[in-house]
Amino acid sequence: MRLILMIGFLLSQSCWAQGLEKIKLAYASVAPGSDSTFLFAGQQLGFFKEHGIDLEIQIAGGAVAAASFVAAGTSDLALGTMEAVPSLVLKGAPIKAIYQFSHRPIFRLAFIKGSKIQSLKDMKGAKVGLLSVGSASSYVLQFLLNEAGLTVKDVQLVPLGVGASTIAAVKSGEVDTLIYHDTYYAILEANGIQMTYHSSPQLDKGFVGQAIFALDKTITTRKPAIEAFLRGLTKSLAYSTKDPAGATKAFAAAYPVIAKNINIEEQAWRERAKITYPVGGQWGYMEDLPFKNMLDVLYIGGLIKERPSLDKLYTNEFIKSANSLNGN
Repeated sequence: MRLILMIGFLLSQSCWAQGLEKIKLAYASVAPGSDSTFLFAGQQLGFFKEHGIDLEIQIAGGAVAAASFVAAGTSDLALGTMEAVPSLVLKGAPIKAIYQFSHRPIFRLAFIKGSKIQSLKDMKGAKVGLLSVGSASSYVLQFLLNEAGLTVKDVQLVPLGVGASTIAAVKSGEVDTLIYHDTYYAILEANGIQMTYHSSPQLDKGFVGQAIFALDKTITTRKPAIEAFLRGLTKSLAYSTKDPAGATKAFAAAYPVIAKNINIEEQAWRERAKITYPVGGQWGYMEDLPFKNMLDVLYIGGLIKERPSLDKLYTNEFIKSANSLNGN
């Protein structure tokens, strides 16, 4: 009798799994990270399956690659920053944001305690540490320098990467300031590096930090699956921002490497959660100003030569459904 029940259970599980809609999501990073704790926690806790989605996360290696995956049709959706999207749109690729969840730049300019540079106006001649010269943080840096009447030619960019050598370089005074992901500063602070942070009057009013984006064709042909995925995402975000510790534990259960420094990983997610929230009570909702500010950053940074119209960059057509967690 027990064997019959077990066979019945396995068959029902198989039928249930077969009923899930497959969604391929390009993740714009080189590895699962605490900046997206909500995504991996939600997958581990079954939030996407609850809404009928079999989620496959494809590690894309960066924002440009993730956008390319979507443009080529090898991924249904992408999750990450959008700096590569406007230039693709200008070239005729019909890609739009369908859900924005981070509403400020993910890169922050930090002034190191003890450094001679402690404000933006004093940046002329400063050595600025960053992940790499090609990092998208350089575009944000150029915008911030422009606010102070400076250009990137007025500073020296010093690629530091990440890891023990980065910490050693900062402590030895090889750089005056830093511009890194907000989540990385949790690691630096945990290693005894004290910093203060610059806030941009313009960008702090709104910026497309991170979003979900897709081809127009996918938006049209896979609407029910996208709606279901976004409901799972909304549940993941709501849970993870309310309970960062629980979300980090779920993330660590899926990726044991996270458990090795779980307290730092939790603090890193708490930093990202500061710019990850609903707008007007609606998760994912988008407005013009953040997109205008993003385009200003990309234009000043030289990544685009003109600004595409905003109606080609985003749509709020999924937001009502995404926030209806009962599916209605």
